[in-house]
Amino acid sequence: MPVPGTWDDPKKKFTDDPGAIYKPGTSQPAITITNVVVTVTSTTATVTWTTSQNSTSRIQYGIYPNAYDQTTPEQDMSPMVTSHSITITGLTPRRTYLGKLFSRLAGGKDGMGNSVIDGYLFSQGIQFTTPSTQSMVYLTSGTTWSQVTDSGNITVECIGGGAGGSMYPSTLIGGGGGEYRKMVVAYASGSVVPIQIGQGGLGATVGGPGGDGTATKWNTSVVVANPGLGNGSGGSGGTGTLGYSGGAGASALVGGGNGGGGSGGPLGVGGAGGSASTSTGGGGGGGNGGGTAGGNSALSAVGGSGGNNNAGSGGGTSGGNGTVGGGGCGGFGSNGSSSFPGGNGGNGIDFNASFGSGGGGGGGGGSVTSVNGSVGGNGGNYGGGGGGGGFSSTGTKGPGGNGANGLIVITYGNP
Repeated sequence: MPVPGTWDDPKKKFTDDPGAIYKPGTSQPAITITNVVVTVTSTTATVTWTTSQNSTSRIQYGIYPNAYDQTTPEQDMSPMVTSHSITITGLTPRRTYLGKLFSRLAGGKDGMGNSVIDGYLFSQGIQFTTPSTQSMVYLTSGTTWSQVTDSGNITVECIGGGAGGSMYPSTLIGGGGGEYRKMVVAYASGSVVPIQIGQGGLGATVGGPGGDGTATKWNTSVVVANPGLGNGSGGSGGTGTLGYSGGAGASALVGGGNGGGGSGGPLGVGGAGGSASTSTGGGGGGGNGGGTAGGNSALSAVGGSGGNNNAGSGGGTSGGNGTVGGGGCGGFGSNGSSSFPGGNGGNGIDFNASFGSGGGGGGGGGSVTSVNGSVGGNGGNYGGGGGGGGFSSTGTKGPGGNGANGLIVITYGNP
């Protein structure tokens, strides 16, 4: 009479039970499996294990609860080994899999001298879950967004457009920086969401204040990052669970252009622009938290220094550009034959090197009495305000710098 649960039982098959198949007529496993390690990515699983005798390798697996409907080819057949490794590919992210490890002995004798039937097997159960992949999408244009992905929560971050700098006979105001807003929102796979990418305001070219930026919006009003304004106000008061305002552009009725404000970013508020003096422009404010105000210019050959941010620095020489979200340095005028434009604000890199957060404000243009005033610096990406243009009593007044456009960043999936 066959003994149930042993190889003597003719009804026993290896697919019937994830447990051991025993030596004929005994309750001792033919071999043992130990040191099982499963290493997973979103789409693969590498399984390693050790057997007490040389044997082959194979895995049955499937998505819970419909497990074991797929199998890997049998390997390690010649020669057989005690250290086994199989990588399963083509898995689905964020799913739980069940599996069985199979190691088969060859016919003849095992390591203990016992007779072995070809096909002798030992199995052990495993379980693993594949993680999600985290993806980031950067939107700089368009009016809608649709992504085929699993439904769930996504993180939306918005930066509003920066304002343009002004031009005489206004007070040579630097444009305000755009606001930053963030919120976790529900997203259904395949749904289409209306968006608006904030546009930077243009610097004034015919006198008067610079153009206002426009707001960046996700789903009309769910997340709104307000823009910087041509009157120097930084963006603020939008919607979202976390927000940091843009820096204010400086305002002073003097000769040099005033610095634009840096935009807010994930790390904090944008810095304010610096004020100008009779001949030199004020520095632009730094962006994205820790952004310092642009330096006020002095009666010297160098405009006010741009404000720093957490990673970058303001332009350090006359008209120097900011780096990594730092504000541009203000330009200067020599009261003689030349004037220098304000430096551009630096682009932030806190999202990544191509899509920066928290742009610095542009520096103000320099001013002279007998030649043309110089242009204010442009705001840095994304959302930096432009610097005000420089004044000239007899020549052409300098135009204001342009504000930078806004940005939407969408993050979905688990890190």
